[in-house]
Amino acid sequence: MILLAAADEDGEISADFQMFVTLAGAAFSAADGGYFRTFQKLRDALLERGVGFLCAGALENAVQSAMACGSDRVYLTAMEEPARLRELMSLWEPAEPAFFPDTAAQDRWLAAWEASLCGKET
Repeated sequence: MILLAAADEDGEISADFQMFVTLAGAAFSAADGGYFRTFQKLRDALLERGVGFLCAGALENAVQSAMACGSDRVYLTAMEEPARLRELMSLWEPAEPAFFPDTAAQDRWLAAWEASLCGKET
């Protein structure tokens, strides 16, 4: 994983994470401004080839806080339950998903999880 930073003509600095994988002679790469989003893009490219990651970030209920976008930390969430520190871990933590969701499935989970918290006290 590489973090690239660049300044535009106004001096604004932007940073992108880049991840690379070589698998059976094929190279895969992804880039985004957030660590988890970069992982998701790389994971989606690999899923198209029938390859899934066996890690926490590949679980449907993996959610990253906006404050953690520069890190590898994700929460493993449960419906109607707020994110808890005890559920915070590296997205690379070994896990065995029951299935391999793509980013769209994780985004649907996130929306449903957020909706399940409406009206709940944290």
